[in-house]
Amino acid sequence: MEELDFPLLGPDEAREVDREESLLREAEERTLRRVTVRFGILAALLALLTGTGFYLLWVQLESARQASRARPVAEPAEREAVQRLEAHLEEVQEQVAKAQARLQELAAETERRLGSTERQQGEQAQELNRITEKVEEVSRAQSEQAADSLERLRADLAGVEQLAGTIGAPLAKKLDILLGLPLDPLDTDVEEHRALAVVILKELADPALVRAENLEARARTTLSRLAEDRRLRDDRFTEVRLRVLRAVAELRLVDIAIARSTDPAAWERRSWILLLGALGDPAGMPPLAAIAGSGKEPAEIRAAALRALASYRVTGAHLVEAGLWADEEIAALAPTRGAIPAIPRNRPEVRQALRTANGIATSRRESPVLRRTALAVLQRMGNESVVGDLRLVLFEEWNVLGEEILQALTGIGGGAAADLLRDFALAPLGGTELRLRAIVGLQALRGNRALVALERIAQEVTDTELAAAAQRALVAVEEGTGGGFPLRNMGDLRPPGSSR
Repeated sequence: MEELDFPLLGPDEAREVDREESLLREAEERTLRRVTVRFGILAALLALLTGTGFYLLWVQLESARQASRARPVAEPAEREAVQRLEAHLEEVQEQVAKAQARLQELAAETERRLGSTERQQGEQAQELNRITEKVEEVSRAQSEQAADSLERLRADLAGVEQLAGTIGAPLAKKLDILLGLPLDPLDTDVEEHRALAVVILKELADPALVRAENLEARARTTLSRLAEDRRLRDDRFTEVRLRVLRAVAELRLVDIAIARSTDPAAWERRSWILLLGALGDPAGMPPLAAIAGSGKEPAEIRAAALRALASYRVTGAHLVEAGLWADEEIAALAPTRGAIPAIPRNRPEVRQALRTANGIATSRRESPVLRRTALAVLQRMGNESVVGDLRLVLFEEWNVLGEEILQALTGIGGGAAADLLRDFALAPLGGTELRLRAIVGLQALRGNRALVALERIAQEVTDTELAAAAQRALVAVEEGTGGGFPLRNMGDLRPPGSSR
């Protein structure tokens, strides 16, 4: 049976419908009783008339028979009359038999119709009962739904009141509320708790407010606990996780970032690693170098550590042209207040990171993607101590890493890098395109070593295109401008990753 769709009736309307249906059933029963009585009367009259006629005919026939017996020979006319009466009597008997058969058929038809009517009335009564049950069921369901909606509305109002009270509370009170929030994804009030956490974390990301109220230690404790909370892995707490990262970045809590970066079980560990690079603190370089150099770490995590190292600002490093270096993920995690100071090149943390990147870049056991990312680190903070290792790799694997090594040499700078660029441009390998890139690198380096290298290339190279390019670059370096030689595209200097 199809699903019923009907409007709900009020108490008065339901009683009116029941009364109309009761009257209709009574009318149908009275009609059936009348039909039955009339059929009985008609059958009785027909039987009476038939019996009377039959009796009269029988009397006439008997009279004729007795008269015929009294006389020895009946007249022909009398015999014919008797025969006609007998024939008429037989016809009457046949009609009586037919009338009786018809009456039996009418009685059977009446009984069948009465049975059909009773069955229909029974089905209608059952259907009415089902409708009544359905109405009651729908009424109960709507009553329960209304009660649930009312309960949710009360809970929402309570959550709004709590949120309003939290917004106006002092930061110390908010930290207590944040620590006491049951951030459980299975909790029925998970959305209210998530909203409260987001509101508090927004204010916690204001370092001036935190320091003004002397709450740095409590903020550090709160953020540490949230960063270690495994329940925040649930997708419903995505915004909470991002707010924790942002608060750690704005407050520059390097110790929290280091702890989460080195923990393989940390939620969004890759984001913590990139955050450590965005903070730019020297204390973060050793753990990043250890992660990048560990063969037990996943390739994605090692690449993220190298990208984080490449984002550090090191004093004395050759500046890369503006626009050629950008890492959107790290830039998005960087603190928005105050510039990140540069790190001196001679610090042990920088030397450790440089050794790790150089070992990865020159190792054939590492994947090409990881080696290219390590070369990006050398491009940002490398010095002449790594040029000798890069020379061997450049001449042996120029077809695999040639472009990236030339970019790294341009970033490293110095006399040793200029000599290696010159030697590669003069060598009969690498193809014209890579050798032209070496000339472009010399033009970008400038200085006396680059000038001497370009003069030698212009004189000794046999390829006319390379000679002409070296001559134009030489003129541009001598004039101290970049207009004498159209700079070729140096390629995308960003390390591989989602920001490329």
